[in-house]
Amino acid sequence: MIAMCSRWSLMLRSTADVISADSLLSARLALTTERIDVVVLDIAVGADSGLDLLPDLRDSLGNALPVIVFANNGAGVPCDEQVQAAFSKSSASLDHLRDKVRERLALLPTRPIMEAA
Repeated sequence: MIAMCSRWSLMLRSTADVISADSLLSARLALTTERIDVVVLDIAVGADSGLDLLPDLRDSLGNALPVIVFANNGAGVPCDEQVQAAFSKSSASLDHLRDKVRERLALLPTRPIMEAA
């Protein structure tokens, strides 16, 4: 999972393997080097908008990665097939965010166990 804010990434580490990205550049790098199953996205990422990252949030087959928006004005972000949920930091708790991440991760197919050759 990639989280676009270091404050939440600490809390989410008990739920998932978290890669924290504090810029669009570091998020794009993580997308090329890590397996990402779900993204927790802030809209305000420095001088950039995290929403600019949405077209890049694809798996190796080109499928859109599921996104949970957790931002100051997140409640105004429309949900669709990619944006699974959008919460405002002022009205949703970190526990609620963690529960939504757990729910999304539970929907993933199980990964096969690779045996050593």
